[in-house]
Amino acid sequence: MNSDLISRSALKKVISEYIDEYSDLDNEGYHCEKWCAMKEAEMAIDNAPTAIAVDFGADGGDKTIYSRPTGEWVECEEWNEIYYECSVCKEPWCILDGTPVDNLMNYCPVCGAKMQGVRKKEE
Repeated sequence: MNSDLISRSALKKVISEYIDEYSDLDNEGYHCEKWCAMKEAEMAIDNAPTAIAVDFGADGGDKTIYSRPTGEWVECEEWNEIYYECSVCKEPWCILDGTPVDNLMNYCPVCGAKMQGVRKKEE
């Protein structure tokens, strides 16, 4: 995962153009697979996590800094199996060898949170 910030509205505009292009119905009254794929992409864009914008205008400047949510990998155990859970979105991950940190999982693949280490789950 990279740290690029993109414009959701600009991306939706491009996807919308494809949706319009593929909007014709076939002989049986259905949209083509490309139209369906573009609609799914549009939903994914709508549901994608966003960066948090913080306005620091008090120092005289109108600058906005974007930051990701931060979290930790939480080591959990169930039925003698160890797995790791994102502390932000709670998505579980099974790692075959080592920890998420050992495997350079510095960001949660689901919510995009920047991970700051591993801790054991508090019982």
